[in-house]
Amino acid sequence: MPDLPYMPYYHGEFSRWGANLSRIQRHMLFDLSVANFFGGTLPKSPKGLAEICGMTLAAFRLHWPAIRKHFVPGDGGWQNPRIMELREKALNRKGGQSRGGKITAEKNRQRNGPEHVGAALIRWTDQQKMPPHGR
Repeated sequence: MPDLPYMPYYHGEFSRWGANLSRIQRHMLFDLSVANFFGGTLPKSPKGLAEICGMTLAAFRLHWPAIRKHFVPGDGGWQNPRIMELREKALNRKGGQSRGGKITAEKNRQRNGPEHVGAALIRWTDQQKMPPHGR
C-alpha cells in the first residue's frame, strides 16, 4: 500500500452523496471511501466490505443497496470513481515529490561529495555546548 499522507475530503461533495442516506449508511459510505482511497480496490465479497465497515454481514446486506450506487465493479472488486480519481492524483503528487527529492539529493551529493552530510553533522554536533546527560 502506498504511503499517502492524507485523503482529500470535500464536505460538500460527501454531503451530496449522503443526502438521502441514514447515519449508518453515511458511515458505511465514509468507511468504504477511506478504505478505497488508501487501499485501492475494495473487496468484491459482502463479507469483506462488512468487515471494513465494522458491521455484521446481515446489517451490511440490509444497508448496501442504499450506497451501492456510489461504487462500480473494477479490478476484481468495488471502486468509487471519484475516490479513485483523487487517489490517482495523490499518487502522482507523491511520486513527483519523491522523484523531486531524489533529484535534489543527487545534485547535492554531486556538488558537495558524499562525505559532506556526515562532516556537516559532526561539525554541528561539535559546536553544540551540551552538558553531559543527567545534569
